Amino acid sequence: MEKHQEKLRLEREEVKKARASKRHSKVAEEQESSKNNQVRRMDYHKQGLGGLSKERRKKLKEMILQKAKNELLEERRKELRNREDHIKKQAPPFDIDGLNQMQLEEKVKSWYEHVKQLESQKYEWEQRLRKQDEEINELTAQLCSIKGHFQKPILRKVAKPMSTDRLRAMSAAPNFMPKTGHKNLVEMKRKLSDDSNQGVVSYIFHTCMYKQLR
Repeated sequence: MEKHQEKLRLEREEVKKARASKRHSKVAEEQESSKNNQVRRMDYHKQGLGGLSKERRKKLKEMILQKAKNELLEERRKELRNREDHIKKQAPPFDIDGLNQMQLEEKVKSWYEHVKQLESQKYEWEQRLRKQDEEINELTAQLCSIKGHFQKPILRKVAKPMSTDRLRAMSAAPNFMPKTGHKNLVEMKRKLSDDSNQGVVSYIFHTCMYKQLR
């Protein structure tokens, strides 16, 4: 009997140990997986878009800007070379050594004709450019009128004019007070009310109020 109980106790202890080891292994696996996920998130955050880090993106941006700068400089040099070639073609160097009077006169005449031709070409190009500018302005105005991109004027509220009948009805009301200058009119009415002719006083008062409202 005692042997049987001892055997059961040993089996229970083994089961407890197995369960504890299994629990510890599971916790360790969960911690490892959470750590790996955190590392992956940090790596992704560092890499950014396109799988590039901040340093690589910065270096790539600098390389692109440097390449664009070099291309612009090369294009500028090419334009300057073309300009110099055109100037040399249109204005060749002078070679007047060993020429007599007649040859010099012919040389000057040829230069004059060449300059005259260049001036005519310059005038033609200026006229073409001016015409193109006018066409561009006309097309821009048409486009703006079609799209309606003109600046809208600021509209202000305008008070509606009051009719004569309404003014008479308002002036006849006992509690009517005009918006502006009513204090002066009231004081004038009080001063004139001391006189004997009340009809003249009321006429002057209503006339002044009508002009004030207008």
